Amino acid sequence: MYTYIPSNSDHSHNKIDYIWCNIDLMLSTMDSKPQDVQPVIKTNHRMITLNLFMDDIVPNKNNIQKRQPPSRTIYCYDEMQKTDGE
Repeated sequence: MYTYIPSNSDHSHNKIDYIWCNIDLMLSTMDSKPQDVQPVIKTNHRMITLNLFMDDIVPNKNNIQKRQPPSRTIYCYDEMQKTDGE
């Protein structure tokens, strides 16, 4: 996919740009397309748009399990015997 737009038509397109993403985002991608942004932004590159599987990115509220609060120990120092702390 070419994202660079040469200013001179005699020059060729090239793939000098790198798009970095993690494996989860890559696996959630359905489609990608270069989009011209020339009228809005002065650049010699195109923007990449992605169509993503939203189920993989945004969790379904029905499937979320409630987290259990962490367990804790409460010590009653006032009720301890001298032998308990040794």
